[in-house]
Amino acid sequence: MHVGCSNLGELEPLLAETPGRIASVTMVNPNRLSPQRLTDLGDRLTIVTGTSGLPASVVSGAQAALAGASIHRLPDYETAAWSDMVADAPALVRDAVCAHIADSDVPDASIRAGTAAASGEVEGIRYSITGSGPPLLLLPLLLSPSQWGPIVAALAERFTVIQLGGAHLGMIAMLESRGGEAGYTRAVRAVFDVIAPHEGEQILEIGCGSGVLVRWLAQHTGGRNPIVATDLNPFFLDEAQALSDNAGLGETIEFGEANAEALPFEDASVDIAFSSTVMEECDAEKMLAEMIRVTRPGGRVGVIVRATDAHSVCGVEVEPDIRAIIETPYRSVSAGGIADASLFGRFAASGLVDCQFFPHFLTLTDPDGAAWAYREPFFLGQFSPEQTERWVRARQAAAAQGTFVFASGLHCAVGTKP
Repeated sequence: MHVGCSNLGELEPLLAETPGRIASVTMVNPNRLSPQRLTDLGDRLTIVTGTSGLPASVVSGAQAALAGASIHRLPDYETAAWSDMVADAPALVRDAVCAHIADSDVPDASIRAGTAAASGEVEGIRYSITGSGPPLLLLPLLLSPSQWGPIVAALAERFTVIQLGGAHLGMIAMLESRGGEAGYTRAVRAVFDVIAPHEGEQILEIGCGSGVLVRWLAQHTGGRNPIVATDLNPFFLDEAQALSDNAGLGETIEFGEANAEALPFEDASVDIAFSSTVMEECDAEKMLAEMIRVTRPGGRVGVIVRATDAHSVCGVEVEPDIRAIIETPYRSVSAGGIADASLFGRFAASGLVDCQFFPHFLTLTDPDGAAWAYREPFFLGQFSPEQTERWVRARQAAAAQGTFVFASGLHCAVGTKP
């Protein structure tokens, strides 16, 4: 089969378990690359990226070690995990995926007789199948709002397209894993301890992702507060609704599409506006102004952002050369975003009163969880082969001892609208 993906963590098991079945791999806007894991693909690997931004720089750092790969760059394009590259450059991505089909001897896929298309769910993996021709497996694309949507019909003219989604893949899996970590919900709980929702107050989350936090909120508040969850990404909203329905919370939480910089709500229409790790990805000034605008007088605004101005903490016993890489904060912030303590000054200057500011940590303790599986390849891409061996031994030892922990900083702010 041919494969389209972004996330190295999902590609690696396919390469390890079914190496002879991979006809080609097209990676769209990857932001983690470990060259030593990809070299066996040779010229069967194609990467589509931009010219600047963290993902593009990751590709540049790996390019020399991936001499056989074809790398296509969209001119004057700044990349981020939330870039919508398929929508922004559909022809470039489509041609990259199709580039290997002429030289491929992969036989056409066989769908059950009489079935032109199929969809369903197996063990939490959602799938849809359309088209005809050699099989093309499409895995989710990080935070991209459009995912593969703009080119699926074109690809289905050449391939049998198999799209996968659900709670165990892509950023949905990462967000669910992160949201299930006690060290993350402690930070969210701390913010809501300050917000102190009263019974009946409406809570709005902006940038809900998989909905993992609003599901926690619904349980934390005992269903006493109506909750509205929004996101700019329709793919995330579909997954969030399905996960909410599966949890029996479908009638408790209302999901809707919304741009954080132009919220589709009336002035003073909600009691509590909350957001976690979203202000890094947009114009933070506009987003904060919108959160304040839609909040009623006496209502509260709560925000959590990543702390790129604080070193991470790693409990794995490693040498200084590896520790320096592991503990350097992950920097992926839009031009107008906030991911440092300047959040506090923005709140203080916004007109909010009774502001409370405090740092916290996002703590990961599951070395097999999707949150760590997403984070670790970013470090592996910076290690030499010898450093990788040392790190893997140390991480495995910590996991065996039950002492694995990795914590990255967060900044939290809560204010009241006068």
